[in-house]
Amino acid sequence: MSANLMSLGGLAIAIGMLVDASVVVVENVVSHLAHAPPERSKLQIVFDAVREVARPVTSGIVIIVIVFLPLLTLEGLEGKLFKPVALSIVFALSGSLVLALTVIPVAGSVLLGRTAHRDPWLVRQAQRLYAPLLERALDSPKAVAAVAVLLLAAATGAYLATGKTFMPTMDEGDLIMQLEKLPSISLDASNELDQRIQKAILAQVPEVTNIVARTGADEIGLDPMGLNQTDMFMVLKPRTEWRTPDKDSIIDSLRAVMAAFPGVNFTFT
Repeated sequence: MSANLMSLGGLAIAIGMLVDASVVVVENVVSHLAHAPPERSKLQIVFDAVREVARPVTSGIVIIVIVFLPLLTLEGLEGKLFKPVALSIVFALSGSLVLALTVIPVAGSVLLGRTAHRDPWLVRQAQRLYAPLLERALDSPKAVAAVAVLLLAAATGAYLATGKTFMPTMDEGDLIMQLEKLPSISLDASNELDQRIQKAILAQVPEVTNIVARTGADEIGLDPMGLNQTDMFMVLKPRTEWRTPDKDSIIDSLRAVMAAFPGVNFTFT
């Protein structure tokens, strides 16, 4: 379900990019139709307008596709989660690029006419700020390059200082030990064994203050578990009262306790 939801999210992003690419094409077509000489044919005007923005639109789509390609190399849980969204985005963006450069121009040549065109107020205000900055940047290419190099160095330093765990470990403060006994065990025998394990843990692991156990499936039935499977939720003392500040030491102590109960498989979450 999570992978499907992420695929839908990736598809939504791709649809947004399709709208953006189409808007760029339509906006340029409208601008050319408004300012082109009247003797030029409409198809030629649309062709020139699309050709003018074809390279930047293609570059923008290709850059986004390249960003998501490394997700296709992930394996395990990360791969199952992120490969569908990466594939959805790659396929949808590729299709959106084809539509923006083929269907949209054809539709524009049929539906759009030669009308007056003027940039919106917000665009005009943005150009008033952008044009002087662009001229100053073009007049000082060395300063712009130096600032870009400094920003790249800062980004590199931040990247090296950032943790590289792709799927961080979720720690809610407590521990769950999952027990699995022989499939043929009865409910009474399973509960009796669980109680002996709980008493041994409370006696030998002082960091554990309380244990709540659940054997078998829950009332709703969303978690299919047999009578031989038990989840033990262990409530721990505050970290300041632990013998060592590392939770792995508590797990090692629990493993030592479980060594006295052969035939019981156990895992921790």
